[in-house]
Amino acid sequence: MPSARGSVLAILVAAALTLILPATARAQFDLTEDEPQVKRVEITGNTAYSDKTLRSILRTRSKSFWRGAPLRADFLRYDQGALQDFYRRRGFLSARVDSVYLIRNEGTDVVVRFEIAEGPRARVASLDFEGPSAEEEEAIRGAIPLHADGPFDYLQLEVSRSAIDSLYAQRGQVTASVRDSLEIVEDYVHVRFRIRPGPILRLGTVVVEGAQRTRPGFVTREVTLDRDDPLSRSRLLQSQQRIYNSGFYNDVQFSTGEIDSATQRTDLIVSVRERRLGWLDAGIGVAYAPSLNPSQSLDVLRLSAQVGQRNLFRDGVRFVATARLGIRASTKPQFPYVRDLFAGERRGDISLTRDWLAGVRVQGTLGAFAEDVPAEETTSDSVQTFPFRAIGLSAGLRYELDPVSRVSLVYQPSRVFSDSTTQRTVDGDSVRSYTLNRVVVSLERDTRLNLFDPRQGSYSVATAEFAGGRLGGTAQFLKISGSASRYRPWGRGVTVAVRGRVGMIFSRAEGAAAGTGEAIPALELIPLNDRFFLGGGTSVRGYHDNEIGYVRGDSPSDPNSKTPRGGRLLVLANAEMRLRLTGFIGAAAFFDAGNVWERFEDATWRRVFSFSNGAGYKDMKYTAGLGARIATPVGPVRLDYGWKLRLARGDEPNTVTGRGAFAFSLGQAF
Repeated sequence: MPSARGSVLAILVAAALTLILPATARAQFDLTEDEPQVKRVEITGNTAYSDKTLRSILRTRSKSFWRGAPLRADFLRYDQGALQDFYRRRGFLSARVDSVYLIRNEGTDVVVRFEIAEGPRARVASLDFEGPSAEEEEAIRGAIPLHADGPFDYLQLEVSRSAIDSLYAQRGQVTASVRDSLEIVEDYVHVRFRIRPGPILRLGTVVVEGAQRTRPGFVTREVTLDRDDPLSRSRLLQSQQRIYNSGFYNDVQFSTGEIDSATQRTDLIVSVRERRLGWLDAGIGVAYAPSLNPSQSLDVLRLSAQVGQRNLFRDGVRFVATARLGIRASTKPQFPYVRDLFAGERRGDISLTRDWLAGVRVQGTLGAFAEDVPAEETTSDSVQTFPFRAIGLSAGLRYELDPVSRVSLVYQPSRVFSDSTTQRTVDGDSVRSYTLNRVVVSLERDTRLNLFDPRQGSYSVATAEFAGGRLGGTAQFLKISGSASRYRPWGRGVTVAVRGRVGMIFSRAEGAAAGTGEAIPALELIPLNDRFFLGGGTSVRGYHDNEIGYVRGDSPSDPNSKTPRGGRLLVLANAEMRLRLTGFIGAAAFFDAGNVWERFEDATWRRVFSFSNGAGYKDMKYTAGLGARIATPVGPVRLDYGWKLRLARGDEPNTVTGRGAFAFSLGQAF
């Protein structure tokens, strides 16, 4: 028997529904049952909009395996008004929700049914303007979505009013006022816009407010308007974005001063709020990738620290110093579960950046780095390993072509004192100490609205690196690469992201022969760190970091050791569907494909598009997987697991790490 408490609660809910719902609403469920649950929500009478679209605005939801859905009278009342408002704002002026039915299903479950009478959609009987000239009226009619004899829509009315305001503001008439009036006769609407254009305002002087630790000139130099220029809205928006991009301010607001009635000049008042100019950050990340040789030591953690100042010498110079330290672990043969921890990879970077060099809007950067990667510890006395030690400098210039495009030129000389692998010279010598001088030219275009978690827009970059030749140095090569990403929303809370990347390295001394008559493979003339590798959380998930490009070693004492080879040709493709589940929780499904090849002729169509049997070393690698996302202000925390669609073939020099791999990181994969 139902409990007394449940019966009383059901009676109270039924009484509330009787008072709140219209007379046409019906409740058909047993008042002696426990609290009703919504089994299903039905919508009838709708033809202009789908059930899915209308359900998205309802608070009343059907129960699922994961959650209950108690019947709530306040939700039903809200939903009835929300549906009616939805239709009327879109021009169905006589639309109404005739009835809300509550139909008993099973036990305490009920079916909620909304019956809608859409009625006809209103049309624009006439569209008139008061105030503008004939030429201006023609321009307005071409800029707004409303037109005579077309469907009427309150949303389009708001868009039209905003478009008219923007049209005048673009001409510098920022004080223009636009008002609309409606006359509704049955299902026809007479629309009239009353416009006061106002004068064309011109720039007098720029006044900066709020700049305390930065110079006012940091603001005025980013304003794209000159004295007596019309206060065009597009140029004001461009100026505002440039001030944001300077990195000194987190809030920028524009306003105008008094207007000179004779010259129509006015001061542009720029109110800014300065950012934190100095900072100190620290972080820790997981960098573990299992080795084929269990006795080898690898980084398992990476510690990082950064200190910076955006306004060094109070001259707008940005100073950034970054340090990274890897923590390695190794097992003892006699105690396989006991690990020794010691320092791994160490790297330090320092840079100075200044905008507006010599009064020209060109950004200049000077930088330096030092890197030390200890040799891998092994238990085999016959295997000798070497550390990697290098230092380098960089000097670069960057110029903004337009608000979304930029070009950069960088010169990077470096000195490698010790390399973990030998570097071949054109004379056939094998060296571990060498110099490398390069020039890097890149062109970048970025239309993403959110750099940390993009949902629309695109990002593309093309890079060319020239090393050696007249620049000097041991290595001589040309490295070309390009990448393009595209982001598009698809439905509610879903983003589709795709990326393609291609890279090629041409060795200047390709095919040269050593003094011994030995032909030197082109790959060995390229330093290891400049070759292509793939694998990891930002390229082909399901493989560990840079794993694609490693081969099994040929050491007699350790045949399972892995040797880095890399490649001269890279092909990478990614597709990902990102879904917002609830609040800050999201999920993703992805498909990755990529590989690197030592020779261009090895990348045949059969190897790229082959899916049968196992994946050979020269075959394209394909993975698919799922991931979880936790949104943060600086991008999502990401945990992905990728499955290899084909395991590595045992008769080829592949490195094998199992069926898949986890990838944990901050920020999207691309």
